[in-house]
Amino acid sequence: MTARALCALSTLFAVAVGVTGVAVLVAWAADLPGLKSVLPGMATMKANTAAAFVLAALALVLQGEAGAHGWRPTLARSAVGAVMLVAVLTLLEYAPGRSFGIGRDPRPGRRRRRARSVPRTDGARHCDWLPARGWRPAPDDL
Repeated sequence: MTARALCALSTLFAVAVGVTGVAVLVAWAADLPGLKSVLPGMATMKANTAAAFVLAALALVLQGEAGAHGWRPTLARSAVGAVMLVAVLTLLEYAPGRSFGIGRDPRPGRRRRRARSVPRTDGARHCDWLPARGWRPAPDDL
């Protein structure tokens, strides 16, 4: 593939990622649960992740072809810096006692719903990572 074709392909994928991020941000703003996750019952994409998708797509589109000058590369680097900041703050939230509000419901007064777990039938403890509906153990697993 030529450099021009690769540039066009990366722009196409960047637009797809950006549209996904915008759709999830609209879903959060309009409280549309169907657009927040890929499949019903699955984990939702958080608003900060959707914003990072939009910023990363913007950076990729603005970077364009090599050798670009002017404000576009500067804005692209700023967008990448914002994505890195969100990523670092999200990682730091996993440290005990830290909370920056990353990943919370962006609408004031709303609390995030906790995911329910499915009880195991073999006497083991509940598994928090199992979806509330749709998964059942195979007969061999019982």
